[in-house]
Amino acid sequence: MSENESNPTPSDPLMDPAASPDPASAPPNVVNPYQAPVTASGIGAIPTTVDPSGLRMTRLGLFSIYYGICAILFAFIFGVLFGVVAGVMELEVAALAGIGLLAIVGLGGYLATLVGQVMCITVPRESGSKGFALSSVCLQAASILVGIGGFVATLFLINTSVPAWVEVSSSLLSLVNTVLSLIGYACFLFFLKHLSLHIDRPDLAASSLTVFKLMVFCSASVLVLPFVAGFTAFVSAGAMAAVGILMLIWLLVVLITFVKYANIVVYVARAIPK
Repeated sequence: MSENESNPTPSDPLMDPAASPDPASAPPNVVNPYQAPVTASGIGAIPTTVDPSGLRMTRLGLFSIYYGICAILFAFIFGVLFGVVAGVMELEVAALAGIGLLAIVGLGGYLATLVGQVMCITVPRESGSKGFALSSVCLQAASILVGIGGFVATLFLINTSVPAWVEVSSSLLSLVNTVLSLIGYACFLFFLKHLSLHIDRPDLAASSLTVFKLMVFCSASVLVLPFVAGFTAFVSAGAMAAVGILMLIWLLVVLITFVKYANIVVYVARAIPK
């Protein structure tokens, strides 16, 4: 028997335990035979957390929008009630002063909502909602410009000798203003949806879609209202009363939609970590 056959080579790890590779000292590119098997589900499983510092300005913007909506609702509801009461009591000066004050409150609320939407642009890009926030702000800005143009056209309508194209332009600008505003609100609802998913609140995302569906219903109803108003001139008094009830129901749905919109804004704001 030769010497090589009687003595195994020391470099053989199966015969010499001391020559076994050390898992801790193995280079990183060498597969460790002693490690646990890695399943396909464990690949790429990295825990994610929401950075509250990146959403702090967005949170403040949402609260600004909420308080602005509250101011608009307050001005609208109390403005109508104050005008009716002052009209019944024949307090014309008080009615004008009160409605003017409430109009200022409503304008302040509208500006607060615009500032809040601008603040929401600071949302992190990885949330997937930044584009919707930018679109909403751009559409609202375009709506303001178109509204100013419509106001100027309305001033020309005071003179009865204006050409027909001025009247058509005023109506078209009013329609475009409404469409731009509605699309802007829709974009902001999708912003809330994606932001809710980013902070792991699928329930709030579902609520955002519900408000969006209600807004689509109210917007589609606006297109039907002029035809309904024209139809009342050719029907009986009973039919007119039924149409009036439908109009009141529609106004109630619009109010509910507006309130639910305000609620989803503040719910998302409170769900963002401080």
